[in-house]
Amino acid sequence: MKVHIISPDLGKDRILPRLAKLLADGTGWSLSDKPWDGANLNYFIVYIDYSQNFTDWRKTKLAAYFSHFEPDVPHKSFWWETAEPLIDIKTYTADQYGAILGGDKIKVTPPIDQEMFCIKDKPAHDKPVIGVSGFVDRRTQRKGERLLANLAYEYEGQIEFVASGDGWPVRHINRTLEGLPAFYNSIDYYLCTSLIEGIPIPPLEALACGIPIIIPRGVGMLDELPNISGIYRFNCGDIEDLKQATGEAIKDIGKHDREELRGAVSKYTPEAWIESHVAGFEKKFGGNNKRTRASTGETNQESDRHGGRGVYYVAYGEPARKCAKAAIESFKGHMKDIPVALAAAEPLGAEDIFINAPDEDIGGRSVKTRIYELAPKEWQFVLYLDADTEVIADISFLFRILEDGWDMVICKNPGRFHTAREMVRSDNRDECELTFKMIGTDELIQLNGGVFAFQRNKRTKAFF
Repeated sequence: MKVHIISPDLGKDRILPRLAKLLADGTGWSLSDKPWDGANLNYFIVYIDYSQNFTDWRKTKLAAYFSHFEPDVPHKSFWWETAEPLIDIKTYTADQYGAILGGDKIKVTPPIDQEMFCIKDKPAHDKPVIGVSGFVDRRTQRKGERLLANLAYEYEGQIEFVASGDGWPVRHINRTLEGLPAFYNSIDYYLCTSLIEGIPIPPLEALACGIPIIIPRGVGMLDELPNISGIYRFNCGDIEDLKQATGEAIKDIGKHDREELRGAVSKYTPEAWIESHVAGFEKKFGGNNKRTRASTGETNQESDRHGGRGVYYVAYGEPARKCAKAAIESFKGHMKDIPVALAAAEPLGAEDIFINAPDEDIGGRSVKTRIYELAPKEWQFVLYLDADTEVIADISFLFRILEDGWDMVICKNPGRFHTAREMVRSDNRDECELTFKMIGTDELIQLNGGVFAFQRNKRTKAFF
C-alpha cells in the first residue's frame, strides 16, 4: 500500500508538520505539501488543508487527521463540515471527536519522544512556578489565555507564571522545540487552560518529564489520562474551579512521584503513532471499497488549490439563448479553467455541462431556484450569472469570499437602482408596497438576483 502524506508548513516548527515527518520517517511513506496520484491513499495531516485547497482532487482514496473541532468559529466549523463527508478514512486521537465522525475512522496514538522528554533535575524555587505553552490565536482564544490572565492576577506575588511559545499574557522563557524539555524540567506544574484541543501534546510531554499537571475536563483526550496524584483537573473554562485546582496543587508541591507521572504516558510513543496508522490503514483500505462523492466525480479537472468551482447559467427562448452564448464566451475569456453548466431545454454548445431542464415557467425561475439540486454535486462553490451578464474581468474574488467561510455572496443593483424604491413599476407596485409596509421602510438595498454565489453546506441547502 502506497501512502502519501500531505502537510502544509513543512519548514515550520509546529506540532502537526512534526507529526507528519515522524510518520513519514517511520514508515517510508512519501511526504509533500500536495497530493500525489501515484499513491493508493493520500493522507492529509491537516483536514483544514484539504477543505481549503483540495476538495476537487479525487484521483485516489483520501484520509485526513481530524485533530479538533471548533463549532463556535463559523469558518472552522465550515471546514470540518466540508471535509467530513468527503474523506474516505478519518483518523483522530480524542474519543470526543471520534464520536461525531461518520464512516470509516481510526483512533491513532499520539507520540511523545520518551528519550527527549525525560526526567531531569529540577531547580528549587522561592515560590511555585507554573508553566504554559503553545502559540496563542487571539481570534479564537481557544488556548484559554484569558483564564491564565485571571489566574495570574489572582495569585500575583504568590506564584510565578512562565510560558513557552508565543502570545501568552505572562513572561516567555522559551520559544523553540529544543528548549521544551528544559522548560518542563524547570517548572513545578504545567497548566493547560485550553478550551478546545486535539490531544493536546504539551501536558503529555510534561508528564513524560515527571512534572505534575493542571488540566481541564472535557478537552481533547485529557479525560483519558489516569486519575493519579499529580494530575489536577478543573471544569473547562471555569476560572473559579481553576483557582481551586491550582490552590490544591501548590499545597502538594514536592510530594509527587515523578516516575509514576512519567508512567502515565509511557504508552504514547513514536512507535505507537506509526503502528496505529499502519495497522489502521491496512485494515480500512482492504475493507470498505465504497467511494464518497468527492472520489466518484467524473470531471478530470486538476486541483488549483481551491475547492471545486463552477458557474451556472439558465436560458430559454431565442433571445435568452443568444445572450447566454455571448455571456458564456465572455466568462471563458477571463476564467477558462472554471467549468460552465447550462440549464436549458436544448444545449448551446458553448457550455461544458448541459443540464436538461424543461421550460416550466416565465424566465426559468424554477430552474434558477433549484440550482442547489441541479448544479453538479462536485462543485463546492457555485456561481450563478444571468444569461445577459457579460463578464469583462476575472471575478474569482466571488469564490474567494466563499472560501473565506461565507455561505453566500450576492450583488446589489448598480447605479440609481440600488434601492428597492427605485425598482417599483406598474406591474409590481402592489408587491413592493406590501413589502415596504412589512419592513417599515422603503430604504432597502435592492439585491440583484442575477449575480450570486454560494457554497454547499446544510445552511444553503435549507435556504434553497
